Amino acid sequence: MAYVFIVVLSFLLRCSLVYQKRNIRPLIESLKEKKFQLKHRTKRERFSFSYLILLLIITLPVLLATLYTYLSFGEEEVADFFTFGYNVTTDSGKSCVCFFGSYMYYVVFIEYPCVIALSMCLIINRCGMLLHQFNMNLNSIQLYEFPTKGVDLLKDYDLIFDTVRLLKTTLSMPLFFIFLSSFLQLYITMYNILIESVPPYYMLELITNTCSGLSILISLTLLGSRISEELHEIQMTSQKLSNLIHQRHLNIFCGKRTLFLLERIEGRDVIHLSACGMVDLKRRLLLSAFGTLVTYGMLVLNLH
Repeated sequence: MAYVFIVVLSFLLRCSLVYQKRNIRPLIESLKEKKFQLKHRTKRERFSFSYLILLLIITLPVLLATLYTYLSFGEEEVADFFTFGYNVTTDSGKSCVCFFGSYMYYVVFIEYPCVIALSMCLIINRCGMLLHQFNMNLNSIQLYEFPTKGVDLLKDYDLIFDTVRLLKTTLSMPLFFIFLSSFLQLYITMYNILIESVPPYYMLELITNTCSGLSILISLTLLGSRISEELHEIQMTSQKLSNLIHQRHLNIFCGKRTLFLLERIEGRDVIHLSACGMVDLKRRLLLSAFGTLVTYGMLVLNLH
């Protein structure tokens, strides 16, 4: 029943992405604007690692299906499960059924959510890097440069902030569905390992589900929490510069416009990426989530 629910969540995840299509395109276009190009990073450095992960995700179902077929060789119920009870007489036929059946399973439960999670991670990481670069530029600017460079730099913050706000709106619902699906995978693994005797081929399935679920939860949570952390750092930098201008009595030299923009950055609320507004993506989310799983595992052991 839990697997059926995960399939439903995968369908809802796709529907939510299609629904947010009108926001995804403007979001990507804003991230690709020339003024937001990242410095000191070559194209190879930016994309080689993500391409490597994508290649691993695409090839993983084939490797896992091959290993699953090897481990389940001779198990009659496995082939019957994939054929809905139809009897396959030859060993080669059973192996083909197990391979293609397990391959489709791993595509739906492993490849599909991991590709979506990787896409989310790349977009979130891009926003985080833009915020980090802006903070570095703001931190490195000299006071005598504020009349010429400071105003333009601070104006760019409004564009970046709007992009982050659009990011939160776009990924809110997809994050909810993919997080819920990952938690269900961890629940299935814990329940089966603690309660039942698991054969090797099914153990492979549980391990891969656990690894994919943990990877999605950890990567999205850590990258998502970086957005709010970078926004907070920018606020601290703006406050430091504003105090420095007041301490050195440079109000007239820097101009009222500069002070207004600095105070505006300080007064903005820090944006937290969230899953439908129910859970904010913060580092402590991982501790609470894993603590809940451990508590649930102890409860299951005590009940049985």
